[in-house]
Amino acid sequence: YRDWLAGLIRAGIESGEFSADADPKALADLAMALLDGAGIRALISDPAMDVDAARRLVAERLAAELGLEPNSLL
Repeated sequence: YRDWLAGLIRAGIESGEFSADADPKALADLAMALLDGAGIRALISDPAMDVDAARRLVAERLAAELGLEPNSLL
C-alpha cells in the first residue's frame, strides 16, 4: 500500500493541500511505520498506547510532516 499512500500524498501536494516540501515516498514509508508500530502496540493492549493514543500519535506526526495544523487529521 506504499504506492497508494504516496499517490494520495502526491495528489495533496499537487492540489496545494500539503507542503510542497513533502516527499511522497518518504512520507508513505513514515506513515506505514507509524501505523504499523502504533497499531501493534494498541492491538496488544500496551497500557501506554491505546487506540486513541495511537490515532493521535499518527495524525499529529503526519500532520507536521505534511505542513498541516496538528489536529487537522484527527
